Amino acid sequence: GVFFDGTGNNLANAVVTEQCRHDDLQLVGERTLQEVMDYCQRHGFSDSNGDGYFTQAPDGSYGNAPSNVARLYGLYRDDTDQPLAADAESAVVRIYLEGIGTSSGEADSLYGQITGRGDTGIQARVRQS
Repeated sequence: GVFFDGTGNNLANAVVTEQCRHDDLQLVGERTLQEVMDYCQRHGFSDSNGDGYFTQAPDGSYGNAPSNVARLYGLYRDDTDQPLAADAESAVVRIYLEGIGTSSGEADSLYGQITGRGDTGIQARVRQS
């Protein structure tokens, strides 16, 4: 199965900021909380009213939760780590493609999102698939 995420969505980027979207940050120790707060702020999250909860998330793939496409990708069977039986007639492989305008671990490309061109554009993703 090929799972092509939507424009501005990127599973890897959403995962690295997952804890920034949790309401249970008060359950961790003070040192861990400060590390999480610093990490999230470096990725564009902010606490606009000082209550310890992030009330503003960045636009783009780091501020998004994993999309439905990403969730389906996680549920899809993948046989790539299984030895293929000699009499097997088929196998299932899953492939995830980042959304237009995004690259894992990189800043989002507004140009790519708007135009669908460049290293994160439509043609680049088709070649990647």
